[in-house]
Amino acid sequence: MKRVAVLLFVNAIVAFHVVGQPHDAQFNAVVGRSTFIFLGTIIYMDSSEIKANFHHPKAIVNVDTVIDASKSDGSLEGGTVTVVFSSSAPHHKGDKQAFFTYVWSYGTSVGVVEVKNNITKMPTSVLVQKVKIARQQIADDSLKAELKRSVIVAKCSVTGIDSIYNSIFERSEHNPQFRKAHFYISEVLKGPKKNTLSAYFASSNDPLWYRSAKVADSTEAIFLFKKSQFPAFMNISGLVLLNPRDVQPASELDRIKKLLKHP
Repeated sequence: MKRVAVLLFVNAIVAFHVVGQPHDAQFNAVVGRSTFIFLGTIIYMDSSEIKANFHHPKAIVNVDTVIDASKSDGSLEGGTVTVVFSSSAPHHKGDKQAFFTYVWSYGTSVGVVEVKNNITKMPTSVLVQKVKIARQQIADDSLKAELKRSVIVAKCSVTGIDSIYNSIFERSEHNPQFRKAHFYISEVLKGPKKNTLSAYFASSNDPLWYRSAKVADSTEAIFLFKKSQFPAFMNISGLVLLNPRDVQPASELDRIKKLLKHP
């Protein structure tokens, strides 16, 4: 009996790793592509509050409960949205379900597109928790990737910022307005030990650059320094901070140490 119990236990573990983990990966992938997740009730089938040509079935859906959304999209709770379904699977008036979607149209009415998935129904409390865990895993995986690409990760304070660097983009409407920031290092988390360094960042708020990492004088944070990949003729060599994740609040120190320790 003991041997049978052990075999059953081992089989359960194997089943979790073979079946459970891919399921979580699929769930995380759906959550990662979704910007607006909610519980809703279909009010009208084949109807829309938006004038547009649709190639998939659509419906007007009441937003009963917002599960995961941006602050602005969270205000849609209690209202209606036009949902464009991801497939021709049957839907009916009165159906209640969880919708994994992203917003494609803002205006007097909001339109969302369903992210294709085969997620089964689950209690609301379970769904909320799974989405929360998925968001954290997605954020950790994304930060891990940036940490891996970084040549130096350090807790620093900004000691000064040089004037705008005149690059090849100077006459472009999308000029990144590179500036050089200087840092005092209080703790190196990855890379060679040193006390000071400098790095370029794009100070422009142009649509091409507004999400890039920004640096302000006297800022104390954790910085993920990358090696410059710009061509030599641009004369921007050394270190750069360009990804929005390259500047992390000092409060993330323990989390980053943990991610570096267990990549």
